[in-house]
Amino acid sequence: MALLLRVTVAPHNAQIELSDTDAHEYPQWQTGRESVVATPRSVAVATQDERDGKVLIEVWQGALVALHRCFEDPVYDGVLVSGSGVIVVGSTVGGDLHPVQIAPGHHRLRVFSVPVGRPAAVYFLLGGD
Repeated sequence: MALLLRVTVAPHNAQIELSDTDAHEYPQWQTGRESVVATPRSVAVATQDERDGKVLIEVWQGALVALHRCFEDPVYDGVLVSGSGVIVVGSTVGGDLHPVQIAPGHHRLRVFSVPVGRPAAVYFLLGGD
């Protein structure tokens, strides 16, 4: 597993995202109680409120290594499509997005959070088994 990015951001509207720079639509929350909503090119994750502090975000690539028990059950397991080969992570509303280079194409994406529900830390894992 290789760490591609570690950053902390203020989670405006209690959410953070990982999106391809070619994404043209943001995932829509249906009830507001979802942990994650996604489109093929973008994933939004519910987090703690920004009044509770910043959220740690890590983006990893490769095979999963269970370093913490949170890596046992992802809150999301799907596919991310990247046409550009560049994704951004952070908060669109807060104007705090951080670019990460990846290969263009389809990538398995798993999302883990600590604690589950309204996390203070979100881990994105691209690829792997």
